[in-house]
Amino acid sequence: MESAKRGFIVTGDETFLLPYLDGTKLFEPEFRALYRLVDDSPSQQERLKQVYAGYRESEEYDSRVIALAAQGKLTPLS
Repeated sequence: MESAKRGFIVTGDETFLLPYLDGTKLFEPEFRALYRLVDDSPSQQERLKQVYAGYRESEEYDSRVIALAAQGKLTPLS
């Protein structure tokens, strides 16, 4: 996802966003499945909640940056 986002920002080529978009769709179900696997460990669940919070924060930032790039408000480097 990170490489896809950077590829889009650097080039402005929207085809780079496909892996990013696929990743955002897969994260929630994969995270829920992982969370269920540690349902017997409150400490691991707490760590996963912190990972999830970090992911959400990063994804919100990435979405804003991608939107700015799509609007032409970021200058591609190439």
